[in-house]
Amino acid sequence: MEKYDLEDGGSAAIVVDDLGDEQVDFCIAIGGDGTILRAFSRFEELQTPVLGINFGRVGFLSAIGPSNITTELAPFLRGEYETQELNLLMMEAAGSRALAINDVAVQKSDGGSVVRLGYLADGVEMDTFNCDGLVVATPAGSTA
Repeated sequence: MEKYDLEDGGSAAIVVDDLGDEQVDFCIAIGGDGTILRAFSRFEELQTPVLGINFGRVGFLSAIGPSNITTELAPFLRGEYETQELNLLMMEAAGSRALAINDVAVQKSDGGSVVRLGYLADGVEMDTFNCDGLVVATPAGSTA
């Protein structure tokens, strides 16, 4: 474990460890949107808040930029934050399931004819249609 002092007197500890199924208070994901999406996926079952610090190229999912880490991270570490719930997408195809936070894209694998796709919203079948593919996006992230 490494401990870092912040400018306003607070401190942060960075722990790199396999937590298993242990409940944690929050996760700080340092990287780009891909890193933040992996953190959401890792802690999805535990309902753990994830704070993104952008060190990537896009940063749509980040709450803090690299230039103001010390000033904006300290209140978070003191518990002075509000959480925002994000919409989730669940995709089922070929017998497997996947959850997504920002988007799901389905496309045919060959150059042949169109495929028939359908989608549901809250368990209600909305539509089916012939197409080359389908992209469904939530309000989060760069696809929105």
